[in-house]
This record gives sequence, structure tokens and C-alpha cells, in this order.
Amino acid sequence: MDNKKKDRLRRAVRALMLFIAALLLIVALLIPVINNFVAAAVMHDLEALPLPPATVLSDSVSMAGKLSGAGNGMQYFGGVLLQSDLTLEELENYYLSYQEGLFDCRIKAQKGSAVAQIEHESLTFSVDVQGDDWYILYTWGSVPNWAADWLNLDSRGH
Repeated sequence: MDNKKKDRLRRAVRALMLFIAALLLIVALLIPVINNFVAAAVMHDLEALPLPPATVLSDSVSMAGKLSGAGNGMQYFGGVLLQSDLTLEELENYYLSYQEGLFDCRIKAQKGSAVAQIEHESLTFSVDVQGDDWYILYTWGSVPNWAADWLNLDSRGH
């Protein structure tokens, strides 16, 4: 092989290596952004639910990562902080129709600003939660199976 062909081959290999490095960098930067977007979408779905009477939405939070339990894999959490004159039982009955199918939301009494449903990370509401009239409405999101393998490449899921 003459020097001209070797030089072209070197340039082609170098260009291919740069392309692969750039692609890996883009994927490494893009996957966490997509995971954060999925978690934010879960939160926005909760924010879009109609509020019961005598209830105010005070704050909302979302997070993506390995948030609870054992094992590996991304989890997507969305929660909204409600202040309500209703009891927990009345709120549970109100949101009962939203606890079916793919959108499985739960409501619990909220004590303090820390989100207790998150075990492995720290997530807090920005509102000072004091008293017995505070509740968290929350749900866990998911992605389609074809996307999960790629999105699990996020190091926060391990």
C-alpha cells in the first residue's frame, strides 16, 4: 500500500473515531436531560388534575434516578404539595378515580418539607410545611420498554 492510501485510511479512521467519541458524548449528556424531562412530565400530569374544593396546590417536585428499593434502573417521581381543609379520607375518595390504569397516583399526609417517598436521594418542597392540613399527591412514572434500555444508561439509575 502506498503512502497516499495509508494517509487516506488514517484520516478515515481518525474521522470515524471522532464521530464515535462525539456520539458517545452526546448520548452521555442527552440521556440525563431526557430522564429529567420524563420526571417533570410526571409532575405536570399531577399538576393538571383538577383540585377538590377547599384545596390549594402549593408546590411541586420531580426527580429521576434510583430513588427507592433495591436493584438498578431509572425511576421517575412526581409529587405535588396540597394544602386542604379536607381530611385525608376525603382526599383519597376524591382521587380514587385517578388511581386506575397507567396513572396511579397516591395521596398521603405530609409532615415537614422532605419527601418521604424518596429513599436514596433528598427531595424537599420549597414551602414551609407546618400543621395537619398538608398532603402530598404523588405518582411514579415510566417509559416505554424500547426506551428504558437506553435511558437506564444514566448513572443515576445505579
